[in-house]
Amino acid sequence: MRTLTTKSVINFAFIHFDFSSCPEWSACRNHPVYSLWRQASQNFAEKACGNITVLLNGSIVNAFSRKSMFGSTELDSLNPHRVNYVNIKVVTNLEEPFIETCSEGSIVDLIQILQSRGFRWTCTDKDQTLRILQCIQNPQQSSCQTCANSLSHRKSLTFK
Repeated sequence: MRTLTTKSVINFAFIHFDFSSCPEWSACRNHPVYSLWRQASQNFAEKACGNITVLLNGSIVNAFSRKSMFGSTELDSLNPHRVNYVNIKVVTNLEEPFIETCSEGSIVDLIQILQSRGFRWTCTDKDQTLRILQCIQNPQQSSCQTCANSLSHRKSLTFK
């Protein structure tokens, strides 16, 4: 007769469970982390009011995706009676071209959804404030040098 030890019971209980193949949290709608973020995002969007800003990466294809947390949860939870404007800001990574803009790509889909739900919106794809913030973190980038030179020139004109 075989005696069961704690170790053999644990080994038997997990014999068919592969711990290394658990999906990423975003791949499974029932994953606890995904569920937590989905609920938090829904609550956040339901309470949103006034002017809101959506920041999208114009350096990638599908800057707006219905599969993202914003596209699948937050967008549908926004209330057009509580939100005055949805301000879309499209920004690229430094030194990378625009793949998507306010007038092309998936951002056009977002604008159509906003219009169909009765939202007022704006869209900007050359926001100087966002570029300056990027350049503060990466001042040596060539695209930041133009801005820095321009600001230096303005400063010298002001103080002469």
